[in-house]
Order: sequence, then C-alpha cells, then structure tokens
Amino acid sequence: YDVLEHLCRRLPGDADVEAIGKLEMPKPERAADMLPSPTDAFLWSKSVFLMLFQEARAQNLKKQEEARANDRDQPDLTDKLENPDQQNSKIKLTRRVGRINCCSMDVTTREIRVSESSFGTVAAPGCIVPWTPAGGDAPLVGKAYYEIEIREGSDYSCLQVGWASLALTQVNHEYSGGVGDFMASWAVDGFRQAKLGEGKTEHFDVPIWKMGDRIGVAIDLVELKMSVIYRDVDTDSAVTKVVFQNLEGIEEGVFPAVSLADCAFTFHFAEGDCKLWPSDGTFKGVESFVCNDWKKRHDDFQKDMTEKALEDPIKYQRNSETKLMRWIGKVESCSMDVQTREISSNQFSTIAAPSCVVSNGKSALYEIYIVSVGGAMHYSLGQKQSGPRLH
Repeated sequence: YDVLEHLCRRLPGDADVEAIGKLEMPKPERAADMLPSPTDAFLWSKSVFLMLFQEARAQNLKKQEEARANDRDQPDLTDKLENPDQQNSKIKLTRRVGRINCCSMDVTTREIRVSESSFGTVAAPGCIVPWTPAGGDAPLVGKAYYEIEIREGSDYSCLQVGWASLALTQVNHEYSGGVGDFMASWAVDGFRQAKLGEGKTEHFDVPIWKMGDRIGVAIDLVELKMSVIYRDVDTDSAVTKVVFQNLEGIEEGVFPAVSLADCAFTFHFAEGDCKLWPSDGTFKGVESFVCNDWKKRHDDFQKDMTEKALEDPIKYQRNSETKLMRWIGKVESCSMDVQTREISSNQFSTIAAPSCVVSNGKSALYEIYIVSVGGAMHYSLGQKQSGPRLH
C-alpha cells in the first residue's frame, strides 16, 4: 500500500494508462536486492494499480454514458428547481447548466443550493433585459439590477453572480463552466476575488464574501457595462465598482444567472426587496423585465445561432482562439452548439480550422470526442482540456 500511495503521488490528476505504463521503476543496486522484495513488490503493485485504474475508468465512462443516455431518453424530466410551487411566482427560476436535479430551492425561503460535490447554474431566463442603443427610443431602457444574499459559504465556495445572453443554453450534464465561462456571459465571484467574462478569468479587487453579505449586480445595456455593489463595513455605505465595460453579444438581451458550488443564496429581484441600489436612479428591478414569450425567444435565438455558427465564426465564436468553419459541403449541412461545442451534420461535410497552419518541420495534435454515433462530436484543438468532459 505504501508503494501504491507513492505511485499515486507521482501521477498527475489527468494521468491515463499510457502515462502510468511509462513510469520508471527503481533499479536494484545489488544482486541481493533481486529477491522478491522491493522491486518485485513494485512490479506487482504497478500491475494491480493499472488493473484497478482501468476498471475504475471503465466504470466512470459507463456511468457518464448512462447519464447522457438517461438525459436523452427523458428530455422532459422535471427538475427539482422547476417545481409546481413556482407557478404563483412572477419570476420562474430554472437550472441552466448542470446535471438534472443538481439544484434545489426551498419554496418557503427561496434559498437555492446545489447537491454535494456539484456545480450548477441557476437563472431567470424569463427576465430579458433589452439592448438599448444610445439615443434610441425604447419603452423600457436596458438598465437592470438585482441582489443576492449569501446564506452559506466557506473557503471552498464558488459563487459566480452576473448576467448571460441568450447564448447560455440549457445543458443537462456535468459541465466545467458557469456564468462568465461561456460566450457572452459575465460574472463576479467575491469568494475567489475574480471576475469572469467571455471565457476569461481575472483577479478582481473586492472584499472576500461571507455568509450574510448582500451583493448587487447592475447591467447597463446603454453604456454597455456591468457593475457590482456591496456594503463597505468601515463606512457602512454602498460601494459601486465597474466589473466589465464595452460588452459584446448583447443584441438579443441578457438575463440574470448565477453559478454556485458549496454555498447557498437567495435572489432579490423586486425593487422593494433590494437594500443596495445604483446611484443612477434610472435602473429598474429585474421583475420589470419579465417577458411572456421568453421561451420562444430563447428557442429562436438558439436555433439561429446553432445554424450560423460555422458560417459566421467571427461573430458566433468570438471567445474561441480557433475558429471552425464549414469547409466543404452544402450550406447548413452542419451545425455547432457554441456552448457545448458539439458539431452535427445531416449529410457528408467537412469542418476545418483554416487559421491553424502547421508549417514545414513542425508537428501538431488535435483530438475529437465522439458524443454519439451518427450524431454529434466534440472538437478540441490545442491544449488538452480538463473537467468532466475530457477531449
């Protein structure tokens, strides 16, 4: 067991069978050491470890495939968050990203949490804040605000609070990203003192969040910026800091979204429930932006974006360094979900990354991940990614 433990410590977290097989074994210095002791024990433990590793990996892959099959077979499976008790609520909350039933809500306190060791995204997709060009005449100006109250938190918590465009689709499986990790979404996380936007994470100087804190996030689609508001403990006054400016991809509007792990919180959407507020009096509470046709607007946008992603990669694949295009085949013969990066085709076609040119004397590698036979596949170009869905 000591040898196995030593072996485990030498392996990186994403090690595969090939990496284990290439590990160098200690060589004996004297003939007496050839007796069935350290070296033979190492050989035996290595072979056992390889067997256990392969078995565990096979079981894990089987469970993942069963989970995906279950999600495909039960697309209308009721989510714990989407329960009948929300029927009387003006604003419906939904699980946007994460395993089905990973998120839950106490209907009395409206406290939201995720199951242990899970990471999920909760959103109010029915509250679509419209893009309002400067100088435009719109019945409802695109300036919205909401707050969250932290009910539980720890040093290991993750709470990405912000906004997402209609590009944030509903994904019913484990996913390594949240609000701010996807295209056209932006968030701030005070537990980690970070801001996340368009797939990039950077340090952001805010006081570390703790249980009981109230955090406000404002979106301004006139000046194209997002701000965070918190209470200064020394002065007991509200502090406003701009998190992002020059937002892009907001033409179809944005809605509130929060990703969380190892914590719990409650939303506050009504103006009367918010204790902090932007100094600019032109902001409205999120409940003012409830849309009756929000499902149709989301579905239409997703269909349009998926069909055009490979035809207009500059627009729809902004946050990807490697742009993919339909290279050979009829127009609309293939499509791509820009969030999950699944590519599917209804006829023979060719997808290419024409901007990645390997020069003479150089070598390169890329991988694909088959989601379903005859269906869709993932692509991964460049550095191998980590997370629940390995490429």
